[in-house]
Amino acid sequence: MLTALGIIIAVVGVFGFGILKTEAFNAAFEHAQEQLGEDGDLRQIIEARVDVIVARSQAGRRSVDDFPNPESEYGE
Repeated sequence: MLTALGIIIAVVGVFGFGILKTEAFNAAFEHAQEQLGEDGDLRQIIEARVDVIVARSQAGRRSVDDFPNPESEYGE
């Protein structure tokens, strides 16, 4: 009797863990989509950081000759 009860608890635990794992994945995916959406905090942080990086990389360039040639194969 005790062995049967142990097997039942183990089976229920395996199914419960599978359901928990699926639900956790779905919740994380939805949260990531919210954060990366148009008004998401993470998206705004990434955009701000990229703007800073681009601004710093362009700071020393003052003439057209300082910019890469867009018609070359690698834009150099």
